[in-house]
Amino acid sequence: MARILFRLLGESNTPSPVPDTSTAALNSDLVVILAALICALICVLGLIAVSRCVWLRRLAAGTRTSSGSQDGSGQSPPQQAAAANKD
Repeated sequence: MARILFRLLGESNTPSPVPDTSTAALNSDLVVILAALICALICVLGLIAVSRCVWLRRLAAGTRTSSGSQDGSGQSPPQQAAAANKD
């Protein structure tokens, strides 16, 4: 009985293989680099979305102001019409 106990204790106390620390450090560095690249990609996509939104708003504002002044109706604003009636 004692031999079985010593065998079991001896097998459980044998040192397990030591993991290679350089491989663990390399994997950790790789994870940090990939996380930074993903973060940079998200930031670039956000900047593209914001710049596209600004560009579309400027186009929309430009067409609103140009269509308002060139509507082709030939009518003058009310202030000028009132001044013309006084003469």
